[in-house]
Amino acid sequence: MDGSMSEPIDAIPVAPIPTRTVYRVRVEGRLDELAFDYIDDLTLELAITPTGKAATTLTCGLTNQESLVGLINLLHDFGLALILVERLD
Repeated sequence: MDGSMSEPIDAIPVAPIPTRTVYRVRVEGRLDELAFDYIDDLTLELAITPTGKAATTLTCGLTNQESLVGLINLLHDFGLALILVERLD
């Protein structure tokens, strides 16, 4: 050892890991996963409604409500009508 003082490992500040809230968002129409490749743990589920229209359900974890608003705005930009926004946890 060279005699220099160093901080113990447990004293080094660590950035907190952001928690994710899981949301389910359903829209009228079809979506492609490639449009949302920046969202981790995204699942898409396509269903046909009794009236014969397509509806896509997105389920994903987002770090904050700003991310949720961004997702909703993106869906709006695609011209898709919202059917449901639901917080799952």
